[in-house]
Amino acid sequence: MDTGDGDADGAGPAHAEDALPKAPLKWPTGGEWMAIVGFPLVLNYLFWMLGRDVLYAVIAGKSAALTYAGQCIEGGGHTGPPPSCYGRWQFADGSTGSGTIHASSIDHSDTVFASEDQAYSSLGSAWSMAGPLYAIMIILVVMNTVMWVNHYRQDRREQTRELRNPPA
Repeated sequence: MDTGDGDADGAGPAHAEDALPKAPLKWPTGGEWMAIVGFPLVLNYLFWMLGRDVLYAVIAGKSAALTYAGQCIEGGGHTGPPPSCYGRWQFADGSTGSGTIHASSIDHSDTVFASEDQAYSSLGSAWSMAGPLYAIMIILVVMNTVMWVNHYRQDRREQTRELRNPPA
């Protein structure tokens, strides 16, 4: 049954002139690209620089046996430095490392999660320090993407509205 308001299969308008115009695609300007890509890159770079040691330890770290631990700082509290010690460790492949061990209590021959110059009591403790930084970095990218997509969609709606209803 033909209602007269479309083509025979009901998929669209009966005549091409009845179709509503759609807004043309518009690529972002240089300033918009800076806001889309540059802003999150700069912020993520700043967060990477802020926590690069712990982020590197999470990425490149592996288990090691502690060979020396000393010069411990008990630390703690809100205003004091976190607890840490100086130590040396040996990896399974025989290579060694030394540096700060971020742990409150460690003993000789404990297993630590370490990179070349720092160690943590476990991978979990390294993640507890790196996790919030990674989360902030990912949230920045996701938030910026969502804001840009919303802006793009709103811009397309406004352009389409202007094409459909030109000013008199």
